[in-house]
Amino acid sequence: MVMFASPYDEWIANEIGASSTKEMCAALKDYQLSKLNFLLERVSRYSPLYRRKLAGYNLKLDSPDDLARLPYTTVEELRNFQDVLCVSVGDIERMVTLSTSGTTGFPKRLAFSKADLERTRLFFRHGMSFLAKPGQSAAILLPGGERPSGVVELLREALLSFEVSSKWCAPNQEMAEIIRAIQGVQILVATPTMLGKILECQPEVELRGIL
Repeated sequence: MVMFASPYDEWIANEIGASSTKEMCAALKDYQLSKLNFLLERVSRYSPLYRRKLAGYNLKLDSPDDLARLPYTTVEELRNFQDVLCVSVGDIERMVTLSTSGTTGFPKRLAFSKADLERTRLFFRHGMSFLAKPGQSAAILLPGGERPSGVVELLREALLSFEVSSKWCAPNQEMAEIIRAIQGVQILVATPTMLGKILECQPEVELRGIL
């Protein structure tokens, strides 16, 4: 029986075709290269932008270094997100808009399909199973908890899938409210800045896991 350091390592090994921790490093490089080649083939076929941009290029990569011979994507080319899509607009489940600093920039929009969101849930489920156990509880101190299919919602769904309860605490709340909210939880998901503020206010707080 092959033993892995964590359930997360075992999941990664199964995903990339490795049968042991020792094999994972080499197998991961091969897996990443195969996914890069798959991605290039897909975008050159389905994305209007890359169909034009990559025409005439040899898209078969023998190593990640070969990416250097392909053209860069410019900021201006990302202005129309539909030009980058490899799926139909009807297949999009969630849109994320990233604001650009400065006066001349424009927001970037990222599109996620149902399969993308499910893949994120799967990643969270396996990753969090290394920290959390059934019957425990978690507090999530990240922005965006009110957004459907956002990171917070996907994380809470992943935790619930293996019987870990969770609650969301908006990080812009008063610190006293946050301290009260995290009492009794075993897992805390927070940014390093937020964690530092919590420990400054209550250094004796006891948690089994921090992400």
